[in-house]
Amino acid sequence: GLVISCAILACNYTDSQAMIMLFMSIAFFGKGIAALGWAVMSDTAPREATGLAGSVFNLFGNAAGIFTPIVIGYILKATNNNWDMALVFLFAHSIVAMVGFGLVMLYSASSAIAELRYHVAPYYFVVRQVGWAAFSFLILMYFKRADYRRMNSATWAFSGLAVVVGLLVIVYFADARTHRWFRFPGLGSFQPSEFAKPALILFLAYFISRRGHAINDRRTIMQALIAIAMLAMMVVVADLGTAMVQVITAVLMFWIAGLEKRHMARAVAIGVLLVVVAICSRGYRLGRVVSYFDKDFTKLEMIDPHGVIKDY
Repeated sequence: GLVISCAILACNYTDSQAMIMLFMSIAFFGKGIAALGWAVMSDTAPREATGLAGSVFNLFGNAAGIFTPIVIGYILKATNNNWDMALVFLFAHSIVAMVGFGLVMLYSASSAIAELRYHVAPYYFVVRQVGWAAFSFLILMYFKRADYRRMNSATWAFSGLAVVVGLLVIVYFADARTHRWFRFPGLGSFQPSEFAKPALILFLAYFISRRGHAINDRRTIMQALIAIAMLAMMVVVADLGTAMVQVITAVLMFWIAGLEKRHMARAVAIGVLLVVVAICSRGYRLGRVVSYFDKDFTKLEMIDPHGVIKDY
């Protein structure tokens, strides 16, 4: 289902309204097959209220299916069949859905920990996240009105990258245990590796716009590879997931820019090898992978009877 829903990406490569509607229909069909909403609802709803939660879930789901075509119809009528505004409407709902999904999953994962470990209200972390989501929405509105072409400059490209790299070096020593968090008592904490994502996107956008005519040149690839590898290595020390997101983002950007398949294949092979090395370099990462495939470690004991891997 999730693979089929990726068909919506094909909308970027056509100007035909009919083709856009076709790809969106296929994508929404795939989303329906995946049915992630039911999994989230079952995971978060109390056992005695599962039926009620399912009813409310269906109510809002069906209401969206009723009102969305009506609203899009009014949008098309008011804008003289401007499908761009209809897509903006859907895009806005996608953002709200992603934020809401993240908040629900955060509450599911942190409510018990908040009470048992930190002795605070179960919704403590969710409230903090809602505040950050509201702040992020204001930033989104600012950049929505700003001219994005102003960011296509060396100042934006290199300043952000330099600041992030500096913060990653500082946090490595400031947080000796996890090398991840800046903590400010009474104010909160933040993770500089998260800022590496927009910094890398701005840098690569600037770099590719300057070297797009020679995207498959060896010097272009090596220059970009050095920058991506340096940033990813500094992030992977503490957060493998964030580093993988950055590398995947870079690969997609170069693929859209026209990087040849042979270079893509090499990049993917090198990336897989580095991920394996990163997993094996930390015992807890290796333990997560092993426990996912072998929860009771019974198969592992057959392979490693002396428990060397388990003790690692």
